[in-house]
Amino acid sequence: MQLEHAIVALWIISSMLACWAFSVAIRLLADRGARRRKRLATKYTRKSLQLAWLLIVLCVVGAASSAYFADLITRLSGMNTVGMGSLGLTAIGVIFFGCCLAVWGWAGDRPGDQERCPRCWYDMRGSVGLQCPECGHEADEKADLLRTRRPRWAFVLAGIFIALGSGTLVVKDRLNIRSFQSITPTGFMVSQWDQLPESWLYDTRPRRVGSGDTLLERINDGRVTDAQMQSLAQDVIESMIRSQENRWDPKHIGLLQTVMYRSVYPNRGTTPAGPVGPLVTEEQLLRLYTLCAGDIAETLAAGPVRDQTSTRILEANSRAYDNPVVLTQIWLTHTWTGNPPTGRWYLGQRWLHETPEVAKQFQDTLSPVLPKFESIDEQTIYAAGEDASTADALTGLLWQCGLIDDRVDLYLRWASEAPEAYSLSLFKAIGLGIALQESQTRSESIERLGAWVERDDPAQRQAAIYTIAALGEVIKLQPNARDEGYQRLIATAADACRDDTRLVSYRNREVSVSYLMRYFLVNTDPTGAVIYPLLRDELLGKFPNTTAIDRFYTYQLPYTNELIGNWLSAFEGLADHPDPEVRRWVAAHLPERPSGLYEPSMYEDRIDAVIDTLIESSPNDYEVVEFAERVQRSRSSE
Repeated sequence: MQLEHAIVALWIISSMLACWAFSVAIRLLADRGARRRKRLATKYTRKSLQLAWLLIVLCVVGAASSAYFADLITRLSGMNTVGMGSLGLTAIGVIFFGCCLAVWGWAGDRPGDQERCPRCWYDMRGSVGLQCPECGHEADEKADLLRTRRPRWAFVLAGIFIALGSGTLVVKDRLNIRSFQSITPTGFMVSQWDQLPESWLYDTRPRRVGSGDTLLERINDGRVTDAQMQSLAQDVIESMIRSQENRWDPKHIGLLQTVMYRSVYPNRGTTPAGPVGPLVTEEQLLRLYTLCAGDIAETLAAGPVRDQTSTRILEANSRAYDNPVVLTQIWLTHTWTGNPPTGRWYLGQRWLHETPEVAKQFQDTLSPVLPKFESIDEQTIYAAGEDASTADALTGLLWQCGLIDDRVDLYLRWASEAPEAYSLSLFKAIGLGIALQESQTRSESIERLGAWVERDDPAQRQAAIYTIAALGEVIKLQPNARDEGYQRLIATAADACRDDTRLVSYRNREVSVSYLMRYFLVNTDPTGAVIYPLLRDELLGKFPNTTAIDRFYTYQLPYTNELIGNWLSAFEGLADHPDPEVRRWVAAHLPERPSGLYEPSMYEDRIDAVIDTLIESSPNDYEVVEFAERVQRSRSSE
């Protein structure tokens, strides 16, 4: 507690010294003004004035030093940074100084047995009459010459200090929990949003704990009226329409996301707002959507030489929440259908598969952008070693314009001729395009991928694995795109690549084709019929050069009877395996029911038996027991 006492004392000393310096400066300036107006005869020497200024400087330096050392001790001792907490200590010091000043003023300057002028305090002993020979003031009676002199300025300053300190204590808790922006009216923030820093609009810290008083949080808490929301939305949309720089400015995009969320998802937030009226018109959203898509096309056509805005355009396409194209897509979908979109925001979004008429509206809207593709060098953008954000931007734009499925044949031809010449982004584009093709055309494309796998060429197999993984990611969102041909393709890839130990480059390291196949296909086999036996063999060391890292995968697959049955067939017998690493893997990858509505599988009792076996066979293995008991608790709570 000694350090805490020292910190408190230093803050109070700092505030008192600051107040003393302020009061001396006020008195000095007041006396100087009185002398200039000839209301007071000077009694100060040049040296006394210099000492007064020196006292002010010393008080200021002392106050600053005390505050600095208080904060330094706080940080070095590992306590929380004083920050806004120092405000309360400073307020206490100000109040204490004000009280001391009031007591001193009340005590005043007692004349004792000396007669003094009430105005200038001139010694009137020996003077004749009641008039002061120094300033000319005439007292009413002789008793006035013996009264205590109480300076009025002391009471005025004391009142100011006490009021200031008390007011600070009243609002300290509010300011300490939030920030100084908490006292800023919401109407002012709405009208002056373009002049405010980003941190006042939304939480910009890496760990967004929230202050409660950013404009975003006020909107989510229902503290912004419909009229203010409409004004903000109109200003943001119109500003983005007017300027390309504004369309890709983080502040504008953050506010676009905010107003979009409040319009499309009105029940989100701490205080649901209920239905919000139309904030912007459909024409405004269509205009912004077309302009943003055109910006992407122009940036792609411009080549590698880019300015700050172009860089932001490409980077935004790798993050859906920073992409105004995606944000306006969500808003327009809600406008056209009355329902917000579900599923992922970006490539392979479920709602575009399920509502082809909406997809057609988007594609028709972007028809003015189509001629710009003639200037885009797609082959160079997808080449190996090129910027991934540029390639992802191209893929996204092709998908939004409805052209990605038409590019599949061309891209397959490029990859077939020189697979090592292209980046992973090309194979992602091929997988997305195949998923969007018509059934017959998709079957033909899948057969071509199967031919890649069957070739005795590691680069071609690597390309096939990348493409199958991308296709599987979309199929997980759109099960209707999965057919027997896709399942056969996975089985063909697993069989052909199982024992292929030839090395290929992946993320700046050399891995075997077999490992690459297992690594990518673990998330794309919707039934587990192919990948689970492979993982079992890997756990049991049947693959050469298998490391501990290779044994651990994470996957998110549908909770179905077929999947759970295949998992049990592969791993049920390993729950009591003598190798602790095998038991840990089984415990870490127990099938878990998803949150929300679900249909229990027909294998729930067998899963419970596996959990019990894991706990019984590994009583001293903390990791196994922890994983198993966590799943057991979640299952019992449901």
